[in-house]
Amino acid sequence: MNFKVLISYLSISSLLLTDIILYINWEISYRGYWTDRILFWIWFSLTTYIIYYYWNKKIIKIYVGALISFIILSMLPMMIPFIIIITTITGTDRSCNQEISENIRIQEIAKSPIAMPQIQVIEKTWLIDKVIGERDFSISLGENSHRICNAESITLEENLKGERMIIFSFEDGEVEWKLD
Repeated sequence: MNFKVLISYLSISSLLLTDIILYINWEISYRGYWTDRILFWIWFSLTTYIIYYYWNKKIIKIYVGALISFIILSMLPMMIPFIIIITTITGTDRSCNQEISENIRIQEIAKSPIAMPQIQVIEKTWLIDKVIGERDFSISLGENSHRICNAESITLEENLKGERMIIFSFEDGEVEWKLD
C-alpha cells in the first residue's frame, strides 16, 4: 500500500475521531460549521479510494466488513444512530443560524430525530467551536411561543461582572436569556 496514502488516511481518520470524541464529551468541535462535514467527506473519499485501489489486500476486506457491520448495527435501534450520522454529515440537523457577534453564533439544531430541537449558543475561537449555552428551541413570550428564525433581532450583551445575556426581540416583546 502506498505509504503517503496510508499516512493521509490515518491522519484524516484521527482528526475525525478526535472531533467526534471532543464533541460527545465536551461539546467542542473544530471551528466552522462546515469543517466537520468537509472532514467527513474527505475521509469518505479516501476510504472509497483505498477500497477501490487496494481491494486485493485482506486487511481492506476486513475493514470494509467492519464498516458495513457498523452501519447495519447502527440501524438496529430504530435507525436513530444512522439517521443522526446522515443528518450531521449533510448539515440537515440545523435549521436556523445567525451570527450575533464576531465570535458568537446561535443556531437551532436537532441532535436526534426523536428529540425536540435545541437552541445552541456557540463561541468561536481560533481552531474550535464550543457550545456555551443550550435551551429548548421554543422561546415563550406571554402566551406565544417563538423560534429564533422569527426574531427581529438577537443581541448579545455583557454586564460589568462579565455575565453574558442574549436578548431576543420579537414583535410582541423581548426575552432575555442569561448564559451560565
